[in-house]
Amino acid sequence: MQDAMIALAAAAGTALAAAMATDAWETARDRTVRLFRYRQEDQRAIEARLDRNVDQCRNAVDPERVRQAIVATWQLELEDLLAAHPVAADEVEELVSQVRAALPGTQQGWMQTNIAKDDGRVFAVQGGNLIMHPDGIPGDRVLPSRDAEESDSSGGTE
Repeated sequence: MQDAMIALAAAAGTALAAAMATDAWETARDRTVRLFRYRQEDQRAIEARLDRNVDQCRNAVDPERVRQAIVATWQLELEDLLAAHPVAADEVEELVSQVRAALPGTQQGWMQTNIAKDDGRVFAVQGGNLIMHPDGIPGDRVLPSRDAEESDSSGGTE
């Protein structure tokens, strides 16, 4: 599965759990139920499962812990759905957008997925600036390279 699909499923699971016990819940619930028509599942079973999740969240001593578990559960369900039906990606994106827009301002969170592969580097930031000085900050002491350190520690001279 593509990294983008995994990130999309994570965003949808997060949006779904965030919507629980808010005015955004009905929208999130209805859109999620509609998504699972791709798997031809009984919509009443999906509705019952979502309602059970909301009850667990509302009745929990630690609702945030329950929400985190719900995020993981629905992320996996949505990953499976997207793997089998990639055409559902647009609807999942729409679900995320609509739910985020409907959430109270304090619950509108950001999700960022950064993946570096094959000796790549990731420099990421949210809500701020990222300033890089690849050659160091002017006026700072320049540290020796690893190659120089290794040859110095081996005690050998050339």
